[in-house]
Amino acid sequence: MFRTKVIVKIAVKVDGKIAPIDAVNVTEDVILKKIKSWCIETHLASTMIGVGDDAAAVFPSGRPLFFCSDFTIENTHFEFRFSKPADVGYKSLTRPVSDIAAMGAEPLGVMISIAVPRAWDTSQVESFIEDYFRGATLFSRDHRTPILGGDLSRTDGALVVDVSAIGQLRTRGSAWRRSGARPNDLAFVTGPLGAASFSLLALREGREIAPDVLTKHLRPRPRLDVSESLCQHPVTAAIDISDGLVRDAKRLCEDSNVSLELIQSAIPGLQSFGPSHTLSGGDDYELLLAISEDWARSDEGATELQNLGAVLVGQFKTITDSSGPAVYFASDDGSHPRRVSADEFLAQSHDPFRDIVKK
Repeated sequence: MFRTKVIVKIAVKVDGKIAPIDAVNVTEDVILKKIKSWCIETHLASTMIGVGDDAAAVFPSGRPLFFCSDFTIENTHFEFRFSKPADVGYKSLTRPVSDIAAMGAEPLGVMISIAVPRAWDTSQVESFIEDYFRGATLFSRDHRTPILGGDLSRTDGALVVDVSAIGQLRTRGSAWRRSGARPNDLAFVTGPLGAASFSLLALREGREIAPDVLTKHLRPRPRLDVSESLCQHPVTAAIDISDGLVRDAKRLCEDSNVSLELIQSAIPGLQSFGPSHTLSGGDDYELLLAISEDWARSDEGATELQNLGAVLVGQFKTITDSSGPAVYFASDDGSHPRRVSADEFLAQSHDPFRDIVKK
């Protein structure tokens, strides 16, 4: 794990602070020792073997395990002119851990693999690795997510980070799937949408951004609090909103074989960030939930959802035509639903293969 061969100046922790020490021809063993010293502080009681061996190990709980991974790529998910390496470290862990939250699960740990550009000199490699792990270990402490290992390498292109996450089913409830939504279930999103996409555009245009809005792009947080609070309640389906609300809602509808009528005016963030960012901007890491109507409208359910910041945005419906599952926009009273066309919002959402030209 964490294998590389570069020449860097390594740092050690002194009185809780990372201080540089000059070193010549530093090998992977030296780098591994340094990374191990940072990461071992993130380990939990469930961590059996962490950074340093050929593989990590966790104590099994007997509950189902979940595995996922996400790339964080320079100039795709962040830009160095706006994001510090510590921001990249934090966000790169948020991306897969948000998927763990979307399954109604809790994280057991992450594996971090980094390919730094070959064009970087010694000081750039040193600075990035140290600052990246400042952000990554902060995330680990914030969300009780141990860093268990990974890999280091170099690439001829831009910086690439791949983080794999391991999770386990919580002690109560069952796994949330994309395929469980039923007609009449209510649709909730767990917070305002569009801030991340709006922030990136504002940064590119040189406009000032409120710090709490900018954080949604630089250091988004996974909604593990939602999976913890609702794991024993009737959440019938869920999906992480990372590629835009409409696109991800369409995926959930297709897997559940239902349609979704969204009350567009009810979607949080619409007034602040506009329809393009809110409906298809992506990079939000909130959750779209399908929840039993009876429970969601009960006193208990309404209070729980309100405390989490979840907002009712629509209702799932039986498919009524031969065109299959779809997302609709309805008026405030639910009347006159209009089917969302593919080129209206879906085409604006994140798709890494959109620019591939057919030959």
